[in-house]
Amino acid sequence: MTKRRSQPKNDALRPPEPRSEAVILADLKALCGQPGFANAVAFACIRDDLILYETEVTAENMSSMYAASRLVRTEVATLLGFMVQAGDAPFEHPERQPADMLVEAEALLEELHRCLSSRWSIDLPAQMERGESLPPMNGEAMREPIFYGGEAALSFQYLDFALLKYRDDNDWLVAHRGFRIEDAATVARSINDRVIEGIEALRRLWQEGDTARFLPVDPFRFSASEIATRSGLDEALVEKVLEAFALPAGPCNFGFQALGDFNEINARPLIRHEGNYCSFKYYSLLESIYESPFYWMVQDKAYRSTADANRGRFTERFAFDQLVSAFGAARVWRNVNLHRAKGERVGEIDVLVVLGGRAIVVQCKSKRLTLEARKGNDLALSKDFHGAFQHAYDQALLCAEALADPHIQAITDDGQVITFSGAISRTLPLCLVADNYPALAMQVDQFLKRREVPNVLPALFTDIFALDAMAEMLDRPLYFLNYLELRARFGEKLLFSHEMTLLSYHLKYNLWVEDKYDSMMLEDDFAADLEIAMLARRAGLPGAKTPKGILTAMQGTRFDALIRRVEEQDDPALVDLGMLLLQVSGKSAKAISDATERVVGQTRADARLHDVSLAFPPSGITMHCSYAPAREAAERLEAHCTLRKYDTRAESWHGLWLDPRDGLPRFGIKIEYPWEVDPQMGRAVLSMRAPAANYVGPAASRMRRKIGRNEPCPCGSGQKYKKCCLGLT
Repeated sequence: MTKRRSQPKNDALRPPEPRSEAVILADLKALCGQPGFANAVAFACIRDDLILYETEVTAENMSSMYAASRLVRTEVATLLGFMVQAGDAPFEHPERQPADMLVEAEALLEELHRCLSSRWSIDLPAQMERGESLPPMNGEAMREPIFYGGEAALSFQYLDFALLKYRDDNDWLVAHRGFRIEDAATVARSINDRVIEGIEALRRLWQEGDTARFLPVDPFRFSASEIATRSGLDEALVEKVLEAFALPAGPCNFGFQALGDFNEINARPLIRHEGNYCSFKYYSLLESIYESPFYWMVQDKAYRSTADANRGRFTERFAFDQLVSAFGAARVWRNVNLHRAKGERVGEIDVLVVLGGRAIVVQCKSKRLTLEARKGNDLALSKDFHGAFQHAYDQALLCAEALADPHIQAITDDGQVITFSGAISRTLPLCLVADNYPALAMQVDQFLKRREVPNVLPALFTDIFALDAMAEMLDRPLYFLNYLELRARFGEKLLFSHEMTLLSYHLKYNLWVEDKYDSMMLEDDFAADLEIAMLARRAGLPGAKTPKGILTAMQGTRFDALIRRVEEQDDPALVDLGMLLLQVSGKSAKAISDATERVVGQTRADARLHDVSLAFPPSGITMHCSYAPAREAAERLEAHCTLRKYDTRAESWHGLWLDPRDGLPRFGIKIEYPWEVDPQMGRAVLSMRAPAANYVGPAASRMRRKIGRNEPCPCGSGQKYKKCCLGLT
């Protein structure tokens, strides 16, 4: 993932207006064709792609990956795309210092960025601070965020997912390309190992002062025989893989003249030179392995429909597997048809998740942003978005409405009739694509035709790479649901370039935006902790596998045990309570944990009922702990919660009965209805202790303060205390 270049905040410091895009690109093309320019690109890749650390990678070590000065992948691809048009010249011995050529290239790229940015308002932070609304963006203005937007995936995701994406296409690949997708993955890993070793050797020589004999491009150059030796594969097989992802020898790629044109270096990122190959960007090679084979297949008319079907099944299967890993197989279904009476089909859900009256409706699409859209064509942008997301969104809403209808029957493709434990009270639509869709958040804001549906939350639009990270880090049902609901609740207040940034922020701080803030912008470097955790878990990087934050703060406490027990149930009241608990502050969570520990200990000591109430406006919780039979315990708990709700004028109140034998909840209740004045209830609550407000101090609760004779009666009657309830207390 990368960070878009920052903009000067002071107008007086802004550079002069840039030249036209065509003029800038012409100068850039001429520079890229100079002798030895390949070394300038290599120097940039060494500088920008290496993470330097001692024993363990930290967010500070990752800071260079998000620096505004770093060349983003699309910028490097532009340099390489122009460079290969000059044939062998860029690989000749440089007539100028590579570092000097890179400085010149970066100046032109910065001028290009200012040219693209001039199409729309670029000083977002200042406008947000002034409370100004942003003008609508046309297609021309959308080119900048599309070109500079953060990467969709972590590198290992492209490779791992390619193995899943094409596992049903291996017969075609062997017949038409001579290798399996697993062979391509093996070759790619060996190339990366070879390049890393070469860079490390070059850095050691530079440190020793030997800069004359070895050039920056040398580590990126390799032969097929070297890769065959490293990978253990037959050299002829390696050659077939390299050929599939390599540009033709000599000058090529002449169709690439403007940023919106097809750049062959993206589809074939390996460059031939003097019988060897060069790989400057490992990430680009993995992206091509993930994306290019599909385009090879659809060119085969006899296989096109099979390739399309396999691609669609991959996306659905992937989403299903990820959600099963978070929610469990008993709560997730694939290809669910919704029927009315007499077999009328209302809609189809690609993947459905149901837990405690909440549903996630997933609609999958296999669509990409076309070249015409990337050029800024408004019609193409709108058409692509409609095909990728609007249609999925409309389907999701239709299915969400149907799920709320008790007369609708849900049946899977294999004939399984799904029975829910209760009515679906809340649904979250999730619209998913399998490929990188740049500037997605901006396009959703620009193009989505929304409609309001009761009890349906705002939809989440994302890709499988973000879903993978969610399922990896939020691998428990309530934690996953909590993120989705907070994301839906505050999404319109948040500005960010990619879902990974938002997820990483949530893992550290809990995704809660105070009412006093109209909007919040998240820089891409927030994603560093998540990226480290994913690489540590999946690629063996030495680093923290779990960012410090919501997943670590209460680990092993009574609070955590309570949440785990709730996750085992399918009780809507308990799930609602669990969601409330996950959304309280860290201080409040500790208060709940301490209070639970105390009342359980008290009941174990004297075998009597003990309780504690805590208020979290506009709701709260009362916990009872006793050895009473379940029916008796439920009656007492409900009565107590009813009084607490009235006393605090809360919108809702939760109750939890704890079993003193293990300290875990046996059942929960939720009371929710509009508050109204009730003198009888008012009199009843006068003798109660006040609930702890966010729980401060060691006491389980605080005694209600003394009420003055002439003060308004707390029962809500509107009379003075002395003329109403004083004589009844």
